[in-house]
Amino acid sequence: VDSSGDHFGSTKAQLLGCPIPIKAVLADQSASVFGSGCYKTGSAKITMGTGSFLDVVTAAPHASLNGLIPLVAWKIGQETAYLAEGSVHDTGVMLNWAHSTGLFENIKDTSDIAKSLDGNGGVYFVPGFHGLQAPVMDPSATAGFIGLNLLTSKEEMLRAILESIAFSQKQLVEAFLSETDYKFENLVVDGGVARNNFILQMIANLTGL
Repeated sequence: VDSSGDHFGSTKAQLLGCPIPIKAVLADQSASVFGSGCYKTGSAKITMGTGSFLDVVTAAPHASLNGLIPLVAWKIGQETAYLAEGSVHDTGVMLNWAHSTGLFENIKDTSDIAKSLDGNGGVYFVPGFHGLQAPVMDPSATAGFIGLNLLTSKEEMLRAILESIAFSQKQLVEAFLSETDYKFENLVVDGGVARNNFILQMIANLTGL
């Protein structure tokens, strides 16, 4: 593994008027973990965008039975850090679908809509537009609502979708913790879907972080 912080060369001088040295090279999730201040072994971060990623800094490559992938995080000097990464393909894409089907008009209102309800009315959503990833690992799974009845409202359907995002993150966290003796002090969350306070609070409630 080459160092992430050495000199990798320079840009061509004609691009910006002079050569600019390239001092760091990181993959997207590794850069996100590092940029979020998750440097220590056991630090954990979730990114929620189109899909979701849980990345945990580990001292050695982590072999998983639950679909988590061992990755090189970065190398600084002679020290190499690793990541255990679990992914969920359907996060923001579900909100796009919910908007296109008329479950809400403004994405900024979705948190308040969900919080305005006493519960989900017994309605749950399976986030399987692209199968189910870690820890279920079933590419043949499909999306769907469970518990619909004649009184189900579109607000309850929206809440079920938001809850499914939080449940997915809980599953990723539990999958990693069930395989290791790591203890999370906190959980850093970023990405566009992290603007939704309802989802963040539910993740905190479900994980205790």
